[in-house]
Amino acid sequence: MTHDDPLIRALVRLLSSAGRVPTAEFSASERSTLVEFSRSNGGVRLVMVGRKSDYAITNRAALERHINQLHPGAWVPSSQVAAVPAAASTTAADGGSVFYLLLKAVSPDACWTDGASAPPRTLQIASQQQCAGVAALALRHDDAWRTEGVLWIVEQQAQFDTIDWLPVGATGTLAYCVAPAQAGLRQWLAHSRRASEVRHVAPRSA
Repeated sequence: MTHDDPLIRALVRLLSSAGRVPTAEFSASERSTLVEFSRSNGGVRLVMVGRKSDYAITNRAALERHINQLHPGAWVPSSQVAAVPAAASTTAADGGSVFYLLLKAVSPDACWTDGASAPPRTLQIASQQQCAGVAALALRHDDAWRTEGVLWIVEQQAQFDTIDWLPVGATGTLAYCVAPAQAGLRQWLAHSRRASEVRHVAPRSA
């Protein structure tokens, strides 16, 4: 499997969600692979919500096993999430809950460090992207993850998927944070200095 594999990208996004993700958040190729996957493997199903639809997880453990069979190390089981970084998307967070921050490298040197661990843990964003096309951190509001670079935060899927809108010469890390995780993100950012600079990017008009 390569980092461009649409099934890995789709499973990562599902596993890092609260359990349901609107179908509109997946690309056409990701939706196609999820349809085929659900028919042959189970663990995920299509749920209608009024005139819209979501993909919903029906067996998280089975999905975790399957993605690690496709690409070992692309996902860390939920039982280990407090110990190591995982490839993921954001989920709701409150209090001391874990939430996931979905990341992409704006520049090849984008790196995050957890100075509270012994020895300190590091996450090279570009290297992690080779597993699933994205990288992510499993975060708690009082953890010690930080980067020396700029952190760009967007709320729109399109701004995360295609980064050609960034200024020429931009560096650092791009993060995607959807509404359910924004309270957790604010709490996490307020706890300590997380980046040399944090830039919240306004959503683009349609």
